[in-house]
Amino acid sequence: MAAAGASVAVALGGDRTPVAPRTTAAGPVAHIEALPMPAKCASWGCTRASTTDLGAGYAVTLWHAGKDGDFRAEPVVELTHEGVAVQWWLWPRGHGWDAAIECSVQAPEPNCMLSAGDGVHSGAAQLLILRHGRLDAPPRASVIADLPALTVRDLDADGYLDLVAIDSDYTPNFAQGHLFWNTFRFAGGQLMSTGCAARTSPTEPAPAHPLDGICPKR
Repeated sequence: MAAAGASVAVALGGDRTPVAPRTTAAGPVAHIEALPMPAKCASWGCTRASTTDLGAGYAVTLWHAGKDGDFRAEPVVELTHEGVAVQWWLWPRGHGWDAAIECSVQAPEPNCMLSAGDGVHSGAAQLLILRHGRLDAPPRASVIADLPALTVRDLDADGYLDLVAIDSDYTPNFAQGHLFWNTFRFAGGQLMSTGCAARTSPTEPAPAHPLDGICPKR
């Protein structure tokens, strides 16, 4: 459990280098051979959840994996170009069965925020950026929050997706602790906390702009 009263950014291993797509000669033009679905999907029972167009012929597809309660299954992300799978990425954190993805094409680089429940009551998020024909997962552009209720927003209108998390001050413990908002802005290759504010009610809408209040200590 993280110290200093807030969600934390962590390296999740998402920067693993994917296998480069194979090419075969097809007359005078090189033909890109689609990369196969990860072998783990055979046992996980991967099902297509959503597909988002990223422009320039690229699209990202989120595949749900495993059944509710199967903590072995990981979220699976597929990148295609002109309908051909050029990259598969398995997120080593988050529930495979309840992951969600939101994307933005307003920044110089198309980017997507992958989020999911994590463990018993936590949530996790990872920013993915389309760079040079592959999805890059900056190791410091990841957050683990105390609650799975994560809100993805572009808080500063720069085109890169940011995150609103809910944390507990653990006073006196998680179950009885006071909840607060914690906003994270993507800048300099990482998701950084900008500040916090008390969450006054379960129906209070998530902040629409970066917070700058002091985060509770715990």
